[in-house]
Amino acid sequence: MIIFFNFWSLIFQDNLKIDDDSNFNSSLETEFEEDQIETSEDEYFQVSNALKEMAEYISEKSHVVNIKTPLSNKLVNSLHLRHSLKSYINACAICDMHETAHKAFLWYRYKYTTSNDPEVINFLDKSVYNVLLKAWADIGNSQKVEEVLNLMFTSKIHPNLQTYACLLLCIFNQNEIDLIEVDRIMKKIDQSGYYVENLLRDSLLNLRQKKKIEDSLKKVYPNLILSKTSVNEKYTCNLLKNFHKVPRANHNVLGSIDTSNIHKWMKIQKESELKGRVNIKSVYKNEQTPAMNWCQNKWKQLLQEWRNVLTESFKFNVILLKNKHQDQPFINIYPYLLALDPECYVDIMLEEVMNYAKYSSFYSPPASYLHYTLGSKVANSYLSYIRLNYYDYFNYIYEDFINYIVDPSTNSKLNPRTFWLNCSNRKGYFISSDIDEMVIPLPAILSIGRFLYDMITHDLKIDSDIFKKSSNKARKIPIFYSVYVTHHYSTKAEIRASAPFSKLYRTAGLDDLYFSTTLLPMTSPPVPWFSTKSGGFLLNNLEFIKSISSNDQEALFNLKLAKEANIDPIYDALNALSMIPWKINTKASSVFEVPM
Repeated sequence: MIIFFNFWSLIFQDNLKIDDDSNFNSSLETEFEEDQIETSEDEYFQVSNALKEMAEYISEKSHVVNIKTPLSNKLVNSLHLRHSLKSYINACAICDMHETAHKAFLWYRYKYTTSNDPEVINFLDKSVYNVLLKAWADIGNSQKVEEVLNLMFTSKIHPNLQTYACLLLCIFNQNEIDLIEVDRIMKKIDQSGYYVENLLRDSLLNLRQKKKIEDSLKKVYPNLILSKTSVNEKYTCNLLKNFHKVPRANHNVLGSIDTSNIHKWMKIQKESELKGRVNIKSVYKNEQTPAMNWCQNKWKQLLQEWRNVLTESFKFNVILLKNKHQDQPFINIYPYLLALDPECYVDIMLEEVMNYAKYSSFYSPPASYLHYTLGSKVANSYLSYIRLNYYDYFNYIYEDFINYIVDPSTNSKLNPRTFWLNCSNRKGYFISSDIDEMVIPLPAILSIGRFLYDMITHDLKIDSDIFKKSSNKARKIPIFYSVYVTHHYSTKAEIRASAPFSKLYRTAGLDDLYFSTTLLPMTSPPVPWFSTKSGGFLLNNLEFIKSISSNDQEALFNLKLAKEANIDPIYDALNALSMIPWKINTKASSVFEVPM
């Protein structure tokens, strides 16, 4: 078997920093003048729309770049709150909690639009309104769609293509389609300066929603041709502007490796990402003893007992959480705990117990770190579930991409990025998606991890006299407990394993090792990067930027300000590295398999 490594972009923020708006505007004008030559009307409109979006960021940029000012801190917090609210609305929509999402939206809108405090920043932009519009439009609730649209106009927020796409989606989800209203919306798109052809290409909807709009529009307007994802094969930077003229040589990516099982490898990778972990047997060989056999059997019994306890505890605590937030309109973690099956959360908690057993009873990482790692596993499983159920078109494109990798005559004509985009256009798929708006925000990740860890520490118990065979009565104690440790004038909570629990795990000599799939190489070729939101793993999330600074907000903002065509060389460079297959040196690895 071969393996592939994921590569990402490491950005030094000092190189991205823009000192002032005047320098940024002058550089933007220079790039725009260079690109004016041989620019079609459609391209000109795309550039003008991009400039409009950039203008919104430019107005905030002087505050964002200088993170030290109090106002900029509030601005960054408002942006995080915007993402949190959009993610919460999407989670509520997945769990059929539309009214809950609507109440949260109204509460935050009232709080931030009626405040007289000049330092309070209103984070509710058109993207937040569009997320709520999409949720109601997807179930065809025209009354709620009209209500949100009126609130949008009241706040003096102008619709964009995403807004119009949601309105059409709502109409097409009705039993009887109002053709007069459809025609009115199509004319409104033209009057607003947008191109109808770009309606679906520039909208953040999933494939099912876009296909619904596309099929319905073609029945009403048979001659309408909708634009697909644009493919840039030429680089705009001076260094690489003639690179497309260099002929591509025939290259066998996999070399002499047998590719007959490559589809099987893809299935293995997909299954491991769905689980979120990979179980690997340790190379350390233990000689079996009667005490070890007894401890292994006892460990299996306790795992089953703990699974039953966690299942009941999770269901009970979720109900308590629902009752607690029933009359509270603000963001909470309840919908994130409903999206997946209870068994998924229980499996994640039991996996955490197995991983934590490797720590000694005298040390552990800070509790906040444990909460983050546990919550991140839930966030990864949540995104995998969304990708699997709402973006099934991905499988069809990836199947063709596998064939592209295997065939040297095909991969010699196009690089991975352009092939992926051309394949999606050929199959009639729209690449742009709203997956980035569904990512669970960091505060929710920490709260989810804390919620699950509370069950682990309070409900999982072990007999303190488990090794005393003469004991007739079990004395249950928690397998974990909390301590407070002071390091360098800072006191932090830590979670420690109880002595009987640690001793049982060590004596059992278990050879199972669990690793997160996000920390391992892939058994099939990575998805090519074609945007900052898509690339890498098949289902799991992989950040495009790995910032070396603790504050990566500046790098993300400057990336949004950059033209997409300027980032294409970075995508292609990462894809070239990701397509390199690796094999395990079996002769070297056999050394570690010798019994110790």
